[in-house]
Amino acid sequence: MDKKESPKWSPPASTSNRPLAFLGAGGRAKKIACLWASAGYDVNIQDLDEDRCDAALWYINTNASNFAERLGRDSRRVGKCRNFADLASAVNNVWLVVEACQGQSQSRIDILGEVDSMLPTDCILASTSSSTSNLIFARTTTRRRHLTCYIRYSLLPNNRAVELLPCPETDPGVLSFLTEHHQKMGLITAVSHGSSKRMRMFLTLRKLILFGAKCSRIQVVAIEDEYVAERNLESSFTSDFLRLKYIQEGRFGAGSPKGRLRFLKVSKSIANGDIYVPKTPSQPTLFFLDVGVGENVHSMEEAMTAGKILTTTPDGRQINTIVTRQSYPDGIDISLQVGRIFWTDMGVTGCKDGSIMSATLDGSDIQYIIPKGHVHTPKQLAMDHINSHLYFSDREGLCVSRCNFHGSNKTTLIQTGDPANPDHASDPLRFARARFTGRKKGAAKQAKAASSVPT
Repeated sequence: MDKKESPKWSPPASTSNRPLAFLGAGGRAKKIACLWASAGYDVNIQDLDEDRCDAALWYINTNASNFAERLGRDSRRVGKCRNFADLASAVNNVWLVVEACQGQSQSRIDILGEVDSMLPTDCILASTSSSTSNLIFARTTTRRRHLTCYIRYSLLPNNRAVELLPCPETDPGVLSFLTEHHQKMGLITAVSHGSSKRMRMFLTLRKLILFGAKCSRIQVVAIEDEYVAERNLESSFTSDFLRLKYIQEGRFGAGSPKGRLRFLKVSKSIANGDIYVPKTPSQPTLFFLDVGVGENVHSMEEAMTAGKILTTTPDGRQINTIVTRQSYPDGIDISLQVGRIFWTDMGVTGCKDGSIMSATLDGSDIQYIIPKGHVHTPKQLAMDHINSHLYFSDREGLCVSRCNFHGSNKTTLIQTGDPANPDHASDPLRFARARFTGRKKGAAKQAKAASSVPT
C-alpha cells in the first residue's frame, strides 16, 4: 500500500482502562513487562508454556516496585499483571502488543500474522527483534502496517536506553505516542527517522559502553535467521552452527542446565547434573512466615487461619503476601531444584490437625504434603536437597520424622515418648521442637538443661 493511502491513525483516548500485551514470557519479555507494570500499566502475558508464564508473573509481582525505584519514578499504583495461554484472550481490548517471543524467526512471523486479525483497529503492533528486517511483519495485513514498529530495550533496569524504529509505512504519530509513554516511565528514548537494517544505537551501547565482563552478560543465544533468509546466505557456519553447538546442547544462558559459553565457570549441578542452580540469584528473595497471632480479625475461625507466607527483597522495602489462610505456620524452606516452598502448619492447640504444605514459588498450586490428622504439631522444617527429603519435628507428637518431597515414605526417626500417654504428653521435656538434630526444648524459662537427641 502506498504510504499516502495508509489509514489515518488516532491515538487511544486513554490507556488506563486498556491493558497492553506481551507475546512470550521469557527472560527478556518478563523484564519489559515488569517495566510497564511498575509504571502503573495493566499487563497481559501470553505464552503456551504454563510454567514460564507462572515464573514471569511471579517475577513481575516481586520486582515491579524495585523497577520503579531504580528508574527514579515516584511510587505509584503497580499495574495488574495476568497470564494467558489463549492468544485471543490475551489481546482482547489491548492498545499495544509487544512481540518478545523466544525461538526461530518463522514462528515469530507466524504469531504476528495470527494476532493481527484479533486486535482493535487502533492497536499498535511492535516487535523487540534485534533485527529490523521487514520479514518479521510479512504476514500482517496492509491495514495494520502503519501501526507496526520495533522497540529495542537495553539491559533493564540498569540501562534506561530504548530505541524506536519505524517500518516503511509506520505512521509518525505512533513513534511520538510511544516516546511519550516511555519517557513517562523514566527511559531515555531515541527515535530513528527512517527504516534501517540494524539498530545502530544498540550495537554502539553494547560494544562501547558495556565494558564489564561481556561474556558473563550473555544470557541467551540469539539466532538471526532473518539475515540468512534475506541474503540467501549459507547457514552451515552461522545459525546452524549455533543451533547445533548451543541450542541442542542446552546452552541457552545463565539459567539453563549447561550455562552459556563453554569456558565460563558455573555452579556445580545438583545430584545427577541435570539441575543448574546459580550461586547468587540476580534478584534475591526472602521467604518468611507470619503466624497470624495479633491480627485484627472478626471471628475465631479467622483467628485460627490468619497465617501467611510472604516474600520481600533484601532491603525489606517490598513485601508481598503469596499464601493466606494458614493455621499457625511455623517452619519454612524452599527448594530451587523443584521450584517449590515447603512449610508446616501447627493447627489448633490441643488438636491433632497439623499439616505439611507446599506451593510453587509464587504461592500457587498449594498442596498437602502430609494432610491434617497425620501429624500433630509440626514445627521446624529442614531439607535434604540432594535426596529430596523433608525433616520436621512434631512437638506434641513427641517425634522427629522424615518424608519425601511428595509426602511419601514418612518415617519416624526419633520418638521421645508416647503421645497417647498422659504423663508423656504433658511433659515439656519430651517436646521435640528442634531442627534436624532432634533437640528437646524442655520446660520454658527453667534452669534444666534439655537433653540432646542424636539423629
